[in-house]
Amino acid sequence: MGVARQRVPVEVCFRKGGFALLESYHDEGFLMDPRADPFAKVLVLIGGEGTLYRGGEAVAIRAPSLLVIPQLEQHRIEDHPGKPLSLAGLCFMPACLVGQEIREGACGRWRLEADTPLLRRVRESLREIMVEERQRQTGAAEVQASLVSRILVELARSPGQMEGTGQIDSRRRVEGYATVLERQFWKADDLDSVSSSLGLSRRRFTQLFREVTGESWLERVNRLRLEYARDLIRATPLSVQSIAFECGFSDISHFYRAFKGHFGNSPGAFRAQRS
Repeated sequence: MGVARQRVPVEVCFRKGGFALLESYHDEGFLMDPRADPFAKVLVLIGGEGTLYRGGEAVAIRAPSLLVIPQLEQHRIEDHPGKPLSLAGLCFMPACLVGQEIREGACGRWRLEADTPLLRRVRESLREIMVEERQRQTGAAEVQASLVSRILVELARSPGQMEGTGQIDSRRRVEGYATVLERQFWKADDLDSVSSSLGLSRRRFTQLFREVTGESWLERVNRLRLEYARDLIRATPLSVQSIAFECGFSDISHFYRAFKGHFGNSPGAFRAQRS
């Protein structure tokens, strides 16, 4: 059974939480008049190519990319001949699940980017929202609301950019990842999965990461984890095992060895000294 395709923009139906799931699969001859919606849109382009007109500017867009259109901003999308666009995304009314600061940080400015870790994270969350929509299992609405909030926070925390969706060069992708790593050092990633997620070979990623940060990937991950652990030991009464877990260490003996190697004392001795 084929996907139902539209020749005009789809109707948007909002949920109680102030958001709407949008799926739009354009047919040849899709027509969109200039519009300024009373809601913001976060769209993932999953197929096709086109041109975004905003004000007097024309910007080329193509899948895969992330597009954020702020509330009340006039715009129009025109598909390229033979390459109709397919989009999935979310629409947000001013009163939605999150506070004004997060909402404005997420949707208050134009954003267009491709080949970034942010696009991949938003795409995965959106995919899960869509699966929950189809399956309608117990708690589906609650899962969707949490994922919608997560997307908005991800957008609010990431610096925006507005540019054509040509390939972003490898160094900039690594720079973006290094910035995200400062907050997500606790994730159980490995070098192969990270380099693959950025569309780079292991060797190329390793080379660029050292050029960008002055450290190897493993050195930086361990340093960020251990410095966070040190701060928790200083400021909290948490057990060493709990701190090791929160920082991303699954093996407590490995954490002890790494901490002592980095700071010259075991976690317990370090805490005793500070006390």
